[in-house]
Amino acid sequence: MREAWVDYAKGIGIILVVFDHVNRGLYSANIHLSESFYQLTDSVIYSFHIPLFFFLSGLFFCPVIR
Repeated sequence: MREAWVDYAKGIGIILVVFDHVNRGLYSANIHLSESFYQLTDSVIYSFHIPLFFFLSGLFFCPVIR
């Protein structure tokens, strides 16, 4: 059975990753608002997005192997 909150959390995580990829592309093209904004968003998003996806997929790992 699908859990709606897991789908919402995955969706938010995907949106944040896309936002950060766009932010990195703009920064590489020298189109950025400020250095501090880039550094803050990049470090915050990349510090939790992979652990978020691992955690969410791990919630359903044990029932699958039984």
